[in-house]
Amino acid sequence: NRKGLKMKKSKPKFLAATVASLMLLSGCASSADSATVKNIDEYIKLGNYKALEYTPVAVEVTDEEVEYEISSILSQNATFNEITDRPIQDGDIANIDYEGLLDGTAFEGGTATGYDLSIGSGTFIPGFESQLIGVNVGESVDLDITFPEEYGSAELAGKAVVFKVKVNSISEEIVPEFNEEFVKENSDFETVEEYRADVKASLQSEADYADKLTLLEMVVSSSEVLKYPQDQTNEYIEAMNKDIEQTAAQYGITVDEFLSTYLQMTPEQFQADAKSRAESTVSEELVMLAIAKAENLEVSDDEYDASVERYTRSFGFESSEELISQYGKDLIRKQALYDKVLDFLLENAVKAE
Repeated sequence: NRKGLKMKKSKPKFLAATVASLMLLSGCASSADSATVKNIDEYIKLGNYKALEYTPVAVEVTDEEVEYEISSILSQNATFNEITDRPIQDGDIANIDYEGLLDGTAFEGGTATGYDLSIGSGTFIPGFESQLIGVNVGESVDLDITFPEEYGSAELAGKAVVFKVKVNSISEEIVPEFNEEFVKENSDFETVEEYRADVKASLQSEADYADKLTLLEMVVSSSEVLKYPQDQTNEYIEAMNKDIEQTAAQYGITVDEFLSTYLQMTPEQFQADAKSRAESTVSEELVMLAIAKAENLEVSDDEYDASVERYTRSFGFESSEELISQYGKDLIRKQALYDKVLDFLLENAVKAE
């Protein structure tokens, strides 16, 4: 439990503009029976979904963006070399044990053992990481830290504390070179040119999502939900409640305090908003399942394999096995089907003059 140290800057995942087509990225995964597609007409009356006129907002991916993505991929495939002959430097990974004391008493969320901290990442509160520079393996130090005035926990905001830290080990990150050897070991391609082209295509597909989602919203607006599959809707609501509970815990405060302080919402308002968001997401899923049925769209084994590789890279997993382990083959195949439906919408739409 490290909630007493981390500086959380982002809002909860579900507050972003996520839709069913981004389930894996948002982490709001439903296990609802995909067989719903067989009796989809019971749930939705599908509106017009072909020859939709839209104004494009997506822009062409630049070479600089491609190179940045490749750099990120290389970092994800980095290895680590243990350091034994020098103290901690900026950029190192320090494995540490620490205990935070407020007026000599350990406070909740301020203690951990065997934590890998990237020095210079800004993961912990200001001053913590910088004071570890120059410390050797096996040494113990006391860090004098003052929590920011705007820190999420009222108990710690603006307070001076002492962290007793022991350095267990030091390692440095070794980023691989982008060459044909790397490409062959980490993809089905043979050359850097093929790999770079695939990265660009993937990035362009992601950039096109804005236009695809515009088209999806147009179809949803012209469609009529006859009834919501309650189990699926409830799963999304439960996922949002779980997310808010985890986020509040990371801030070291209660759910009610988090809602009031960061979202300016009462618990009742949050539940109403969660229900609305869940129904919106389910509406999008119903539309895409209905289109898939109407157009006989399915995901082949080759398309599934390609999707697994793309999601592994896009979502920052170290391996396809890790992706599959977290989400399962059924959900990944469902995600691939949604992507195929969105591709269909874009391919059959008409750009406004």
